[in-house]
Amino acid sequence: MSPRKIICSDELWNKYEQKVIDDRGATELRYDTTFLDRLLQLLQSNISEILKSKEKKAVLQCGLKVLCLVITKGKADEENNTKLDIIKNVIIPSLLLNMLKAVLKLDYGRNHVDLISDLIKTSGLLSKATFDKTLGIDSLFLKSFFPILPNLIKAGAMINDIPHLTLLINIVKYLNICKLIDNLL
Repeated sequence: MSPRKIICSDELWNKYEQKVIDDRGATELRYDTTFLDRLLQLLQSNISEILKSKEKKAVLQCGLKVLCLVITKGKADEENNTKLDIIKNVIIPSLLLNMLKAVLKLDYGRNHVDLISDLIKTSGLLSKATFDKTLGIDSLFLKSFFPILPNLIKAGAMINDIPHLTLLINIVKYLNICKLIDNLL
């Protein structure tokens, strides 16, 4: 996530954020069904209500940060493949991309560039983490992302400041992940 400090008032998400600081905590959350339930509940929240409340937006951004750290720091448990790996959950990508579309639709990328950037980064990391050499990248990541790409670029190019430049960087990283994965096929 971006270097800015997110002040989250939700005690549970603060605990999750502290837990993912080390690799072992991130790995535990990767297989924690309670964490998965909380994450799905957060990602299914009404985005218009989230955009109206700084506190709710901070909770969502904290949840996205925790998910990013679980993806990047959590290790796959190769000894016990029967455990539920939340990174392989098929609902999370569609919830992230639907939320991204909704933010763009409601806000046009004007006031919530940081949230849009976080959603793109999380989606990109998730698409990279779920890549399979035989199946490739989940088509949902491509089919949902490319139609909104022009609007995302417009949103990132509106103002020349750090949040907007971060958005553009995350768009390029997302596209680069798709290109790298495509080259492996």
